[in-house]
Amino acid sequence: MWSEKVDLQNNMATLMDDDLEQTLKSRSVCTNTANQPQLSDSSTSIMRKPDHMNHKKWKAYLKKMKRKKKRAELAKEREANLPVGEEEPTDSEEERRREEEEEERSLRQNLLWMQREREAQAAFKAKLDWEEKEKRRKEEIERKIKEEWAERERKEKEEQEAKEKKETEKREKQ
Repeated sequence: MWSEKVDLQNNMATLMDDDLEQTLKSRSVCTNTANQPQLSDSSTSIMRKPDHMNHKKWKAYLKKMKRKKKRAELAKEREANLPVGEEEPTDSEEERRREEEEEERSLRQNLLWMQREREAQAAFKAKLDWEEKEKRRKEEIERKIKEEWAERERKEKEEQEAKEKKETEKREKQ
């Protein structure tokens, strides 16, 4: 298929060269071959500009021919380098490739989801740990406050009892 395209392009290029050569010959008043371009596929650099063609069009024509020649050479190289058994991928291969890509995409999404889930669980666990530590710290503070309060109460009671005892002893002495 590729070689058919290249052959068709080469044929079109030679036809265009022939048409241009005929056009130039018919327009040329002078029969001198020095004024006519040398239109050969092998040597576009030897070509000479005809008198009736302006410089801009001539340069454009030369560029066009150079590009065609280069493309043809590249196509020939590609054909020479291609293995005989190599074919374009069939629909089933493309479908299989698309399915593999879809599987990879879903796997990546699943892995991303799992990673986000792990991160969320780790953050939740860290939050729970922090809340638990904060709760224990508050409970410890409350316990210490209660102990201090109980100690003060006990001391006040002892002082009160000591006062009462002194008062009772004073009363007894009197």
